Amino acid sequence: MRSVRRRQVLLGLAALLALAGLGLASRMIHEAGAGREATGVVGPARRLGGRGGGPAIWRFPALVHGDPADLYLPERGPRDGALPVALLLQGANVARRHYARFAASLAGQGFLVVVPDHWRTFPPIPLLGRRLLLADQRQIGTTLAAVETLNRVGPAPLRGAIDDGRLVVIGHSMGGLAGLEALAGRCRFPLCLGTYRRPPALRGGLFYGTDLVGHGGGPVGPIETGTRPVAMISGSRDGASAPADVEATWEQLRSRRKALLTVEGANHYAITDTSRPVNPPSLPPIHPDPNAASGDQAARIEAIARWSGLFLKGEVLGDPAALQRWHLWLRERQGADGVRARQGG
Repeated sequence: MRSVRRRQVLLGLAALLALAGLGLASRMIHEAGAGREATGVVGPARRLGGRGGGPAIWRFPALVHGDPADLYLPERGPRDGALPVALLLQGANVARRHYARFAASLAGQGFLVVVPDHWRTFPPIPLLGRRLLLADQRQIGTTLAAVETLNRVGPAPLRGAIDDGRLVVIGHSMGGLAGLEALAGRCRFPLCLGTYRRPPALRGGLFYGTDLVGHGGGPVGPIETGTRPVAMISGSRDGASAPADVEATWEQLRSRRKALLTVEGANHYAITDTSRPVNPPSLPPIHPDPNAASGDQAARIEAIARWSGLFLKGEVLGDPAALQRWHLWLRERQGADGVRARQGG
């Protein structure tokens, strides 16, 4: 099974070692620095149609602390409040373009969704490392700094629309590992080098296809996230992160509010546009899930985004209406769209 091989590889490695006017020329913002630290919008925004009767979505191409990124936010009225930030940490070598549908659906529920491509050398050992698309938990801090800049001097409709004091982290696969470590306030080799400090703006998270079984050479230990709620999602046909392993990890979460969601028929790639995403030749290849998904991928993405948004807005950010809808679904409506959940804490 690929999940076993992945863990063996990790253990071996550790052992080894818009625009103003929405059609004008692009405007770069360099307050964070130059070159790889640049932040700003780098091209015209695209207006996407709303989903399921929701608002239209704006998608901006941007740089976030030097990382190419897509920013998604809903079209807002003059009385709408500022948008909390949802940072999506990608799976290993899964290019940001593959999360477009999920990101747009989540943005429609009232988030600024940030989806960067982050390049790293992994493992971080001379001569052995390779350049990969791989999330780093320190992206949370750099993303907060970037959205603060965009909120002050970015183009409309970004400027003044962002609540940079509230951020949730969403992680897919290896991105979920980075997100869990971030919520736990840990920085552990080989995924994290140097230091990491959990920012007060980080309120909670949600992770798909992520588990800690076998990582670190022993059983899953306690994951202390304090008051920050966490949801974990598994696909019933996930061949890379088995549902039992996701549940074993979820059981070790020391959070007052947590949820475990299971998506029927989903494999490891339930939040990417297709269940077998493929990168162009210019990017490293994505490891496919040996298990094929069943059912409609587009409908599955909409369902996951809907319930993810309710958990994040209700349980994590304390929105009363979202919390009421989340609890109503838990009591009466789950399963109809292939998603089931249980709470703990």
